[in-house]
Amino acid sequence: MLSKFRFPSVVILVLALGVVLCSFWPSLFNGFTLWDDNIYVAENEMIRDLSWPSLKAMFTTDVSLNYTPLTSLSFAVEYHFFGYQPFVYHLDNLLLHILVTALIFVFTRQISASLTVAAVAALLFGIHPMHVESVAWITERKDVLYASFYMAALIFYWRYLTDRRKVFYLLSLVCGCLSILSKPMALSLPFVLFILDWFFRRKIDKKIFFEKVPFCFLIFPVAWLTYSLNSRAIAVKFPDAVLTWLWTFVFYIKKFLLPFDFLPLYQLPHPVKITHPEFAFACVATVLIISALIRWRQNRWLVFSFLFYFISIFFLLRYDDKVDLCIVADRFMYLPSVGFCILLAVYFEKALGWIKNKSVSYQTGFLVIVISCILYLGSTTYNQSKIWGDGIAFWNGVLKRYPDAAMAYNQRALAYKQKGDLENALSDYTKAINLFPDYDFALTNRGILYKELGRYQQAWEDHSQAIKVNPGFSEAYLNRGNVLFSAGDFKGAVADYDQAIKTVSISARRGSTPYRAEVYSRRGAGYFFAKEYDVASKDFDQALEIDPDNIVALDNRAIIFSIRGEKDKALADFNRSLQLVPQNPVNYVNRAQLYYQSGDHLSALRDLETALAIRPDYQRALDLKAVINK
Repeated sequence: MLSKFRFPSVVILVLALGVVLCSFWPSLFNGFTLWDDNIYVAENEMIRDLSWPSLKAMFTTDVSLNYTPLTSLSFAVEYHFFGYQPFVYHLDNLLLHILVTALIFVFTRQISASLTVAAVAALLFGIHPMHVESVAWITERKDVLYASFYMAALIFYWRYLTDRRKVFYLLSLVCGCLSILSKPMALSLPFVLFILDWFFRRKIDKKIFFEKVPFCFLIFPVAWLTYSLNSRAIAVKFPDAVLTWLWTFVFYIKKFLLPFDFLPLYQLPHPVKITHPEFAFACVATVLIISALIRWRQNRWLVFSFLFYFISIFFLLRYDDKVDLCIVADRFMYLPSVGFCILLAVYFEKALGWIKNKSVSYQTGFLVIVISCILYLGSTTYNQSKIWGDGIAFWNGVLKRYPDAAMAYNQRALAYKQKGDLENALSDYTKAINLFPDYDFALTNRGILYKELGRYQQAWEDHSQAIKVNPGFSEAYLNRGNVLFSAGDFKGAVADYDQAIKTVSISARRGSTPYRAEVYSRRGAGYFFAKEYDVASKDFDQALEIDPDNIVALDNRAIIFSIRGEKDKALADFNRSLQLVPQNPVNYVNRAQLYYQSGDHLSALRDLETALAIRPDYQRALDLKAVINK
C-alpha cells in the first residue's frame, strides 16, 4: 500500500496542490458576503465562545434550518483565536479544499494504482471553476469540511476491503459520522460504500448489508433533522415535475463538462415544456446516458463515475422551483463530481498511451490542448474567485443573466444597504416584490428599511403582507412588532411578539438562540413601556437565560430592579451592560442615578463625566451633575 506513495507521487501531488492554491488565491482577500455569511458567522452568537453552553447549542440547534454542528464549531475556533478576520475563514476554506484534493489523489491512487490517473483526477477536481462557490464562500465551509471527512471515510473503507482489518472499518465509520455532522449531503455515504463493494468485485451477501447498518444508524437520523426542517409540500405536476427533475439531473453534468458562465444563482428555464430547447436537450441527454451505460455496462469506470454522481446528488435533484430555493447550484456538485474527475483522468491516461505512438505533431497538439485546458480552468477559477469579494458586483452578474431574478434583487438590496445606499436598496426591494408579490423575505426586508426611514405605515403594511403570505414567518411578526413599538402601540407590539415566539421554531430564516433571546427581550420591552413590570421582568429573565449578553434585556431589567429598590441587582446589570457596550452614555447616567440614590456621589460624578465625554450635550447628564454639585 505505502509503496504507491513514494517520492515521485509526493512531488506530483505537491505540484498539483500548488496549482490549486494559485487558482484560488484571490479568494483569500475577499470579505464576508451578505448571502448567509451573516447568519453563519457574523450574527451567529453560538460561535462567539467555546464554553459548554455554546458547544451544547451548536449540537442542539440548527442554523438557518441546517444542522451542521461541526461547521459551527470550526467557525467558533476561528473566532476564538482571530475574531472576525475574513482572511482566516477564507484561508481555512482553501486549506480544506486542498486537503480534499489531496485525499482524492490518495483515493484514486488506491483504486486505480496509476499515478497519472490520480494526479489528473486530483488536479481536475482542485481547479475546476464549478467548485469556486464551495471554496470562496465562507458559508460553504460545510462543503469542504464534509467532503474532507467523506473522502477519508472512503479511503479507510477501501483499506478495510483490501486489508480486512476492522480498525479501518471503524475509522471509516467515525469519519462518516463527522461528515454528516458537517453537512447533511453526507447522507449518500452508505450508498456510495455499496458502489465501492461492487467496484472491488465483492460478493454480494448479507454481510455487505449488515456492514452498512452502523453507518445508516449514525447518518440517517442526523440527516433527517435538516431534511425535516426544510420539508415542504411539493406541487408535483406531470409532466412539469419530470421535466424539471431531468433538467436538474443533466444540468450538473453539462456544467461540469462545459465549464462556462458560472453564476451564484440559476433559474429554471420557462416555460417548462418539452418543446423548450433546454428541456428537450435534457430528455435526449438522459436517454443517451442510459443507453451508454447499458451499452458499455462492462466498463466499470464509466458505471462507477455515473453511480457516484447519481447517488451523491440524488437528494438534491428537484421537482419544482421556488424563489427561496436554489433549484440548482454549483456547490451541490462539489463532491458528486469526484467520479467524473476520475473517469476523465482514466480516459486521459488512455489518450496519453495512444498519442505516444503518433508523430511529433500529434504529440505537440495534444500537449497544447492539455496545457490550454489547465490554463482555462485555472484562470476561470481565479477570476471567479474574485467575484465573491463584492456583493453588488456579485449580484450584478446574476441580474445581467437573469434580469427577472427576484432573489438577486433582494440580495443586491442588502448589499446596497450595507454600503449605506438606502435609495438603491429600496429600489431593489421594490423590484423584487414587483417580480414576485408574495416574496416574504423581500417584503419584510423592505419593511425594516421603511421603519428606519420613519415610514411606519408602509413598514407595517409590508410586514403584514409578509405574514399573510407566510403565517409562520416569525421575523415578520417581530419586525411588525418593532414598528408598533416605535409608534407607541405597546399592546399591539406585545401581541406581535407573542406570535413571533409561537412561530420561531418554524421561522423561514431564524431559529437560532440569539434570535429567540431578541424576541423575548423585545416583548419584555413592550410590557415594560406598558408599565407591566412583573411580566416584563420574566421576559427579560428568559432572554438572558438564552443569551446572557442581550443588551436590551440587561438594560431594562436593571431599570426594573432600580424601580423595585433592588440596587445591587440593578448595579450588576448596568455593570455587565457597560462591559459589553462601554460607549453607551445612557447607561452611565442610569448607573450614576443609582449611585446618587445610594449616596455615592463620587462614583455618580465619575460616571456622569464619562457620559459627557461621549456626548457633551447630553442634557440628562448635565442636569443630574448640577443636582449633585449643589
